Amino acid sequence: MAGTAEAGDKFGSAVAGSADHLVVGVPGEGVVPYTSGPNGAEVVSGQVDVLGHELNSSGVPTYRVSINQADPRISGEAEAGDQFGAAVSAAAARTTRGWVPYRGSYIAIGVPGEDITYAGASKADAGRVVVVNVLLGVGIDEVNSGYDQAPDDIVGAPEAGDRMGAQVAVVNRAPETNSTASSLVMAVGVPGEDIGTVVDAGAVSVFGLIGAPGDNDRWIEAGNGSGMPGTPGTSQKTGTSLHGTQTSLYIGMPYGPGAYGSLYAMQWTNVTGGTVQPVTTYAPGTGGLPAAGLRFGMTAR
Repeated sequence: MAGTAEAGDKFGSAVAGSADHLVVGVPGEGVVPYTSGPNGAEVVSGQVDVLGHELNSSGVPTYRVSINQADPRISGEAEAGDQFGAAVSAAAARTTRGWVPYRGSYIAIGVPGEDITYAGASKADAGRVVVVNVLLGVGIDEVNSGYDQAPDDIVGAPEAGDRMGAQVAVVNRAPETNSTASSLVMAVGVPGEDIGTVVDAGAVSVFGLIGAPGDNDRWIEAGNGSGMPGTPGTSQKTGTSLHGTQTSLYIGMPYGPGAYGSLYAMQWTNVTGGTVQPVTTYAPGTGGLPAAGLRFGMTAR
């Protein structure tokens, strides 16, 4: 593995896998900022390590590449507290370069501690997401660092404490074909989002990963056109917990509105331009689940 084991690295805080790669988040990793040169001082910005499934001579998955914000291909600077890799998700996808088909993984990397400059002011911990396409036999082929709320064509605006990218979920809904904006999708949690005057109500942004970030973004909040039930509630922190399958997006609501927490299952068509379908709610006290416990929906897999 790249780097050395250091106190506070938090190696494995987030893990993900695709058919071709394993992904490990190391949000406490110290890296040298690109502008500082090779002999500059490290800052605790974070890193992601990518491995192949093939076992090496030590019997563990083979290291492939590391990704961090010291890479000049990734916009922005490696800064202390970025938490690059606090959340990771990956999906296998097919792509074509000229006439040559390639396999690889689209890897989403949450950077919830990223400060965003917006309207002339710094928004601390507004957060963002970096998406990297890692191809088999090639390595890093493509980077898109533009998944944040600053561009005019993306819903919302960056605010201090939004922590966009605290959770991410990438899904390839049609893995046997070349990907499109509606088949290769990413959900991004924004748990610190204020909805009107409702503090930390939280929200979820959904993006198609083919094309520019603003071309196919959708917004999910309680009670809006996505079909998510309820109304925004203070400190509900929607977007804290996400999981995707080929058919559905699961949104965990461990901080309410249910007394014990709840979990919503929403079909992707609700947020990719199709017909909005009813959202299924799982909660303690319903469907045979005991009315007990705390923080139901904190994690869904």
